[in-house]
Amino acid sequence: MKYRAFLPVLIALALLTGSLLLAACGDTPTPTMSAMPLPTSGMMSMAITPAQQPLDVTPQSGPTKIIPGAMAPDFAVTDIDGQPLKLSDHRGKAVIINYWSVYCDYCKEEMPALVKTYQANRDKLNIIGIDINDQPGEVRDFINQLKVTYPIVIDNTGDMVYKYRVVGRPTSIFINKNGMITGVIPGMATPDVLQEQLARVLQ
Repeated sequence: MKYRAFLPVLIALALLTGSLLLAACGDTPTPTMSAMPLPTSGMMSMAITPAQQPLDVTPQSGPTKIIPGAMAPDFAVTDIDGQPLKLSDHRGKAVIINYWSVYCDYCKEEMPALVKTYQANRDKLNIIGIDINDQPGEVRDFINQLKVTYPIVIDNTGDMVYKYRVVGRPTSIFINKNGMITGVIPGMATPDVLQEQLARVLQ
């Protein structure tokens, strides 16, 4: 039959076609997650930026817990004006310890609210600003620009960062008049959160 005569030719053509298809598939890269386009609408971004700049430190371990209900570790330091400052000397008033840096945008954004809070409550509240590792001239320019009137301490050694287990800036620690921690804000204090913590620390 004529069909049988063409059978070897048909088989050869089939094999050749199959080889070409395999070669074409081999040249096509397998899609990867990085290459696949993702939808740009209708989805919430998974990259949520916290209102805090992390520090390149590993807080020392120890028995002291920086949590509400714990007693605040005492410290004795010298402020930017050369005046001695000891936390326990402020007993009888509430204290906010605020960690910040000159080049921290979140710190700069929250500081005016802290300044207003201090001015409105200075008869029963002290604020201690702890600058983390900036130069004195930079710090003075910064606090003069924002009209900061509460004491500022420059921590160039990391002692105050380690003492209060701080891992990012800004961080605010609220201590009542008896020296007990009532709240910690790891990040920028929004006005609502600041007022909530203030009401608690002044009780």
